[in-house]
Amino acid sequence: MKGTSLYILPPMTFTITLNPEMEAQLRSQAEQQGQDLNYLIGQLLHQALNPDPSELDDALPIHFYTPVAQLTDAEVMELAALKMNAAQNHRLGELQAHGKAQGLPPAERYELFTLMQIYRLGLLRKSEALAEAHQRGLAIH
Repeated sequence: MKGTSLYILPPMTFTITLNPEMEAQLRSQAEQQGQDLNYLIGQLLHQALNPDPSELDDALPIHFYTPVAQLTDAEVMELAALKMNAAQNHRLGELQAHGKAQGLPPAERYELFTLMQIYRLGLLRKSEALAEAHQRGLAIH
């Protein structure tokens, strides 16, 4: 077996250009938290690149990934009423409008793609639950 080499890279320095609103928001957040702006941005980048899996599913019902046929009637109805997180839905609308008006930079295109995948998965699960509710004769409001 061949040995593995570990390379330690020096810290990287780069420039980020932010719109004035985002810059003000970040400066305000750093000030409120008593942190250096560069440190805050580094922490935010770290969190974005290394998300905590437990936080990703907080907004989803516990049974989101369970096959619909195995759910109780109440769980089927909960899944049938599922809606996208309000903040995600708002951001999705913003990105769609901005993209139509002037196009999106690569990072925002990726964000839009991710939010669309979340939306599609939610819609698929909701439609499965609606079909199951209909098959079981459950009243859909």
